[in-house]
Formats: sequence, structure tokens, C-alpha cells
Amino acid sequence: MQGHNPATPPLGAQAKSLRESRILVFERSSADGQSMLALLQGADYANAQGCSDPHAAADIYAQQPVHLVLLELDDVDGLQVLE
Repeated sequence: MQGHNPATPPLGAQAKSLRESRILVFERSSADGQSMLALLQGADYANAQGCSDPHAAADIYAQQPVHLVLLELDDVDGLQVLE
């Protein structure tokens, strides 16, 4: 990953480690553009779209006024957002 800080794991590694929990609940305000939820959704979106910049993709989700979101993590489909 170009420009990646070696002190932090890549987004894919973060998402993989979170799959140990079956269901995770994240709460955030609409102004929290750097939330883990936004980064996970951005990484998932970037992978699906072939985007080379998951942080830019995360900004799309950070603009949504979501206050409570359930993420179901499974090995087959990866991240699924349950509303």
C-alpha cells in the first residue's frame, strides 16, 4: 500500500481481526468522519469498487447521518450493514 504507515495495520487486517466477533455495534455522530465504522465501510466499498484509496471511500460514508449501525461480520460476505 503506497504511503501506508507501518505502525498501523492496513484496513484489511483491521477488518479481519474484527471478524472474531459475530456482531459488533458502533455508535457515532454524523460529524465523526474518522470513526472505525466509516473506515470499515470505506474499506468494504473500496474493495467492491476496486478503489485504490479506502480513506477517500470512507469519506462517503462519514457524511451519512448514522447514529447506530449493526455490522454483521461473516467469513463469506465480509462486512454487511444491517439497518
